Parts: sequence; structure tokens; C-alpha cells
Amino acid sequence: MNSKKISQFLRKLTAEVPSAVILGGDSSNGLAFVRSLGRKGVPVLFVGRDMHPAMRSRYGIACIQPVNGDAALLDLLLCAGQQLPVKGVIIPCADDYVGFLSRHRIALAPYYEFVLSGEALLGQLASKKSQYQLAQEAGIPIPKTFSVTDKLEGISSSIEYPCIVKPAYSHLWAEFQVRAQLKWSKLLVAHSPKQLMDYGSIISDSGLEWVVQELIEGTEDELYALYAYFDRSSKPLAVFVRRKLRQWPVDYGSGCYSI
Repeated sequence: MNSKKISQFLRKLTAEVPSAVILGGDSSNGLAFVRSLGRKGVPVLFVGRDMHPAMRSRYGIACIQPVNGDAALLDLLLCAGQQLPVKGVIIPCADDYVGFLSRHRIALAPYYEFVLSGEALLGQLASKKSQYQLAQEAGIPIPKTFSVTDKLEGISSSIEYPCIVKPAYSHLWAEFQVRAQLKWSKLLVAHSPKQLMDYGSIISDSGLEWVVQELIEGTEDELYALYAYFDRSSKPLAVFVRRKLRQWPVDYGSGCYSI
């Protein structure tokens, strides 16, 4: 099936307009890229794990990601890349795809353009634990945070309630939720020491590293973020501030209405 999709994609290409490959097309982030580029006339191939509604966009050609790990996805991208009339652009839309692209940057570089930091820094940015350590080193104030690698004893008496319990690696938690057939949640909120300890069994079952963090009270419309894109010489090419107005799920979700 994917070979037919790639052939369909390649028939749309010319040497005048570079194409784009979106890794993570089964997400709101991926859909935003597909729509933005497709409306500009850029040929888009987008890859995702399942036929999420975002994978049905008319602005590109969708491919289901092979399930056999890195090798199969790499083969798919190399197969397409070797037939491109001009170098394409790869845009990863989730942490796991950033990691994939970083691991295979040498193999993909002859066929695609992409801008990535060094592998060590990307590894730090993918981990919430490392993010908070970097913030502290830079003098940036953060909520009170504890790292959890196994059990929660000791932390339960040192944190104020309610508190937030969240995975250090979000994409690994999402994969665990699918395997364990759990209701999707971005994080957990503990309102008492007992509830925090109850979450310990979930953490133990997942085998993942977590953080327990002070909850900063506030409404959804008090959430701000700075977004920036830097080129290879660290020159900012685009910078803007976003303020959330609504998010889903409510309180701890992705922005669905922002300014």
C-alpha cells in the first residue's frame, strides 16, 4: 500500500517546488504542517501510525508508518528520497520522530533538508527531568520538582497537594497507555499522599521515569509560550508568543483555541 502512495506522491513532483515529508501526520501538529504547506502548493507526504482523522487531509498523501521499528521507516524514506527530483524537507512533529531523524541524519541528509541540534542536546530536551535541570542551571524559575525512577516514598511527604505526576518522556507514556489499554491522559493529578502512592503502581507497571511537580494554580487563559525557529547559525527566523484560551482535555491538554 505504501509503495502505491509513494508513487502517487512522486507523480506530483517537479524540480521547481521542493516537497515536504511530515513525520507524525497523525497529530494536530502534523495536520497543521500538512495544511499550511499544501495550501501553498507544496507536495506533502505525511507519515503516521494509524488512520487518525488528521491522516485524511486532502492536502497531502498519507502513509501508514511501518511497524518494524526504525529500519522499516528509514527504508520508506530512503525509497522516496532517492527518487525526488530535488531535495525535500523533513519535518518531525513529535519527540520520537525527532529522535529517529537524529539517529539517521547521516543516511537521510543526501536526500532531505532538515535542521537539528546535536544528538546529546536533543536527548536532554526530550526528557522533562533534563529540561528542568537545564532551566535551573540557566536561572529560570520552575515549580518544585522531584524525579521518580521507582517508588514514591519520601516524595509524598515533601510535596504540597494537589500535585502533578507526569512522565519524563511523554511519547513513551503514550505508547504505554496504548499497550495497557488505559484512558489517554497527559499527566496525573494527586490530591493526597494516598492518591500519590496509588499512582506508584501505574508508574511501576510502566517501567518509565517520572517527575512529581508542584501544581501552579491558574486558568487556561493564563498559559503563555514563546515559539522560535533558528537556522544553523542560531539566527532566529521566526519568533512569536502564543496564549492559550482553551485546551483539550480541559486543564491539562493541547491548545485547541489560542491567540
